[in-house]
Amino acid sequence: MNLPPTLWLQARAWGFYDPEPDLRRCITPMLAVLGADDPLVPVQDSIEVYRRSAILAAREQTFACFPGGRSQAVYRRDWHAGVGILGLLDGVAANSRHGEPQLGDV
Repeated sequence: MNLPPTLWLQARAWGFYDPEPDLRRCITPMLAVLGADDPLVPVQDSIEVYRRSAILAAREQTFACFPGGRSQAVYRRDWHAGVGILGLLDGVAANSRHGEPQLGDV
């Protein structure tokens, strides 16, 4: 991959970021939307981090893991502020190859 140095630095920072300390401070209810085939996010490990942090923060936590979904499923150029969570879920579902998401909560 041929990326400019600034993008390599950003990618490296993301690669070493541990979200658990930040998630432990989050007390608002949360919906985590994951794609089961995401090559960038360790899905099962992420679900465990969400669960652990939700228990520690006493936060309501739900996740949706879309079979066949990947990280690029959550962005569309035609989105605007009014699209909201339904647009996000439509984008993930449209790029999922295997139907209904696996749902879970804490």
